[in-house]
Formats: sequence, structure tokens, C-alpha cells
Amino acid sequence: MLETLFFALIPILITIGLGYYSAVKGTFDEQDSHKLARLVLNYMLPLSVFAGIWGTSRKIMIQDVGLAL
Repeated sequence: MLETLFFALIPILITIGLGYYSAVKGTFDEQDSHKLARLVLNYMLPLSVFAGIWGTSRKIMIQDVGLAL
């Protein structure tokens, strides 16, 4: 369980670290932040959810039909 938690949090920590680093260097300003947030929320998040659903086996989806709908 601890391994699963660690591997779920490591990409978040790396992303936060890269964002902090780019802000300190001055390569990322407020305008870029708004554009990136719009990109993530409008395109990347829905595609990630779709990929997660697509990768789920039929057996699991049949067991939880209510959740799948």
C-alpha cells in the first residue's frame, strides 16, 4: 500500500518542483499559467479519464455496471 501511495505522489511532487524551478528562473509567468491550466482542464484531464476507462478490463466493468454508467 505504501508503494502505491508513493508512486501516485511522485509525479505530483516532480511537477510541483519543476513549476517552482521555472518560476524561480523566470521562464514561466502568470499568462503562461492560465494557458497551461486551460490546456490541462479542457484537454488533458478528459483524455486521461478516457484512457483510464479504456484501459479497464471488461470483467471489472461488468462487476460494477452502476459505477461504469
